[in-house]
Amino acid sequence: MSLSHTTFYDSLPKYKIELINGVLFINGDLIYNRLVLEHILRGYGIDYIMPLIDKNLLQDACIEAFGRKRYNEGKIQKYPQVAPTFPVNHLAGQLRMALFAQRRWEVFGKDMVVKLGEDGFTPDIYVYKKNDSRQNSYYFNGPPDLIIEVIHPDMRNFEHEIRLKKYERGNVPEVWFIDHQDRTIELFRLKDGRYENTYSSGESISPLTLPDLFLYPDRLWPEDDNWWKLDLYEAVEALGESLSTKTEKRKPVSEGPAWGSLPFQPEIRLESTPISFEQYVSWAPEAKFEWMGNKPLIGGSEQGNYHLTGLLLMSLGLVETVGLLEEEAWRGYLA
Repeated sequence: MSLSHTTFYDSLPKYKIELINGVLFINGDLIYNRLVLEHILRGYGIDYIMPLIDKNLLQDACIEAFGRKRYNEGKIQKYPQVAPTFPVNHLAGQLRMALFAQRRWEVFGKDMVVKLGEDGFTPDIYVYKKNDSRQNSYYFNGPPDLIIEVIHPDMRNFEHEIRLKKYERGNVPEVWFIDHQDRTIELFRLKDGRYENTYSSGESISPLTLPDLFLYPDRLWPEDDNWWKLDLYEAVEALGESLSTKTEKRKPVSEGPAWGSLPFQPEIRLESTPISFEQYVSWAPEAKFEWMGNKPLIGGSEQGNYHLTGLLLMSLGLVETVGLLEEEAWRGYLA
């Protein structure tokens, strides 16, 4: 494949780095793991990952990988070109700021993690009542009062089949799915351990868990599709007076695993290696996807980029990683 910012950005529906069932996922699908790792390998070169690899495993990985490639000739999955990302991210960001501006609840999103069991999700928005001691520096430990996801059209299946089921098992009391393309909202409320889709059209919607919060769906969508002009401060209202008139520094009440709490020592084998929640929180960078110097930079730093590379190697395994490049590229490393 040709290496460019176009092939990189045009194939990523959103910017999320999450842990599901011990596997690191970019945007909920291993195809995006492969896309990002291939761009890293082509941009930085194979030398970039050699300190992380057991050279005795590399030859076995090449034999297996290229044997599979020859067997599956012509069946290699191409990276998709996806719908535009900007409207989805912009809607999520504007709504997050509008909720935060009310200063009645704690509002996080994008790079803050919600820990459900041993899974780590980064909802577009999560909201909880003030003074909840479950918020740590890097993650919220358990189900928040409300999660809001803005659905990208190329991720609908993952959101409904994987994410929603995990939120249900994790006892998240209420989840809102906002579909920017279809201009619809689905409300899922937990009842007897199962979600019920409770939304009916009306002027406003309000979560049972946060009855002082009101969202006006008709105000979410720009009339002329000019998403860059979207301002959602009038789409959100709260009952009563604001609890604060000044900006307060939010202090975590408790602590847990944090960035750098474990030394970076990824376990890379021929096949996928399970990642623990502590490894994920310690090593995964923020989901900041940039293109600099004709190669990707993820997480805003060389360290973050390298850590993500190690996590991707763990999730894909060495056999699949080797298969991302041509056989000739590895020959000089098999001595």
